[in-house]
Amino acid sequence: MSGAALVTANVPVARRHWWHPAEVLSAALRWKTFTIGLFIIGIFVICAIFAPQIAPLNPNKPDYQALLQQPSRAHLFGTDDKGRDIFSRVVYGTRVSFTIALVSVGIATIIGIPLGLLAGYRGKKVDLLVSRVLDAMFAFPVILLAIAILAITGVGLRRAIIAIGLVAIPEFARVSRSAIIAEKENDYVLAAHSIGASSLRIVFRNILPNCLGPLIVLICLGSPLPSSTKLR
Repeated sequence: MSGAALVTANVPVARRHWWHPAEVLSAALRWKTFTIGLFIIGIFVICAIFAPQIAPLNPNKPDYQALLQQPSRAHLFGTDDKGRDIFSRVVYGTRVSFTIALVSVGIATIIGIPLGLLAGYRGKKVDLLVSRVLDAMFAFPVILLAIAILAITGVGLRRAIIAIGLVAIPEFARVSRSAIIAEKENDYVLAAHSIGASSLRIVFRNILPNCLGPLIVLICLGSPLPSSTKLR
């Protein structure tokens, strides 16, 4: 065996450290803001799952003898102009809010992020075409574009969720496009090209994990917006 081979054999090989979910959760729980936020979200999730057990009254049943009542033991948040218990309506409303947020953000994520990755990675004509379409969608106000989509598809909660998700696609595509443009010229991408890796593998296996930071922030920030849009 040659000397070079002996030197190579004796050099320790650095192993990639894989983070386990328990380790990630343990590190995240050290942040007070994350722990407080997780606790608040957990309360809303529990309300959404166990709404029939938590809500004391039927949220849709009017009581014309208890109109506009102030908060009391019988009605923790008072009643509305039809005598319906506001606390029960808030508890059941978490189901609708979570549904709108998860589905609409899911639509924007599934369509917008791959579209942005494709435009940023391919560049040239593909990037130009996708960018022009996104610019055209950005030119319209969000609410106006959602109303236009509803005017075409018809009214209803499901159609409203789809409309909100479609309106959010340009923002998700733009962020993912910017992230992949900043990453695709790095040495590890050129190395993946040199060993013959396919474009899909390079994008989703090598580049996307390094772009998750801004995408996760965008998903977390975008989740409350559909619910607030619904309430306007």
